Amino acid sequence: MENTNERIILEVRGETSNNGGVPHFAVCKPEANIPAWVAGDMPFKGVLELLNLEFEIFDDDDKEEKSSALAQEAIQLEVCEAEKEVVNGGTIPIFAVSKPDSNVAICIPTEMPLEVVLELVKDNLENIDEKKIKSALSDYEEVQKNLFVKTVNSDMNEELLKNHPHKKVDDLALIACVCVKNDEEGIHSTYVTQELLKDWKKTPEEVIEAAIDNTPNVLSPSIMRLGDMLSAILGPGAEAVSEEAFIPLIVTAGTGCYGASCIFAPGILEDIAKRMGGSSFYLIPSSVHDWFVLPSCIAKTSKTNIVDTISSVNKRLEPDEILSTHAYKARQENGEWKLISA
Repeated sequence: MENTNERIILEVRGETSNNGGVPHFAVCKPEANIPAWVAGDMPFKGVLELLNLEFEIFDDDDKEEKSSALAQEAIQLEVCEAEKEVVNGGTIPIFAVSKPDSNVAICIPTEMPLEVVLELVKDNLENIDEKKIKSALSDYEEVQKNLFVKTVNSDMNEELLKNHPHKKVDDLALIACVCVKNDEEGIHSTYVTQELLKDWKKTPEEVIEAAIDNTPNVLSPSIMRLGDMLSAILGPGAEAVSEEAFIPLIVTAGTGCYGASCIFAPGILEDIAKRMGGSSFYLIPSSVHDWFVLPSCIAKTSKTNIVDTISSVNKRLEPDEILSTHAYKARQENGEWKLISA
């Protein structure tokens, strides 16, 4: 993340709900006497733009409720415009939001509603132990337990790869990451940077290999037949799944995130090969989160359909979820299973 502008300090107080139950908050700069009353669903970018306007004292019919809201303790936020590196997309504008004099910030989209921003601040910036966070990232022995790799398309992410340790596999790249939080909302992570490598006194190669080895501990790889997955989703009372649906395998992560990386974890390609009868097989990218696996005998006769399917699926994905535009073949070379473009 790169900061691009000066920081802005703002104060947020109270909450009223006079207008049809929509929460409103008092927002102003610390030196201002009169706040703006902002709807909780207003995009954060719009909230910051309001800070430069002049406001009148509130009407008498709102006075009591608003006075009560203003009596509450203010939440002070420090905000700056920044740019965030994203997969397949270069950079996007964001806001970095922190508490004043804090080195810990959350990155939010510019259009995120104010009410959501305040919830994120409460969940992620209140009562944090900055020394503990800094220590957690500086202690490599502890960090190593949370290392994993994200798999991206190297051709689509040349700028991103310039700044972060990675390993190329054909036209894919495995980027070293640290999982900082893993909950029902998914995996929250940060890329390993050159600065962290210096702090750890580790080479990019050492960290990448450690991240690959530890990926199963973070992502919990899952290999299942497509038919089994459909049967589980549809339930016992649903119409029977066709036998053809039991031929493809799905490789994903138990966490639901970044499952495409699972095939590079130790032993996964070998496991798939056993299920495929020991012969070569094809991997069809569904997204950065999972793969479809087909036996070579089926994939060879369906190449046109496979390309069309990948193209169709990619059109439905968010840009940062696209992994590739083509399939890959896994084959054994000198006793080792390798991935190549098909």
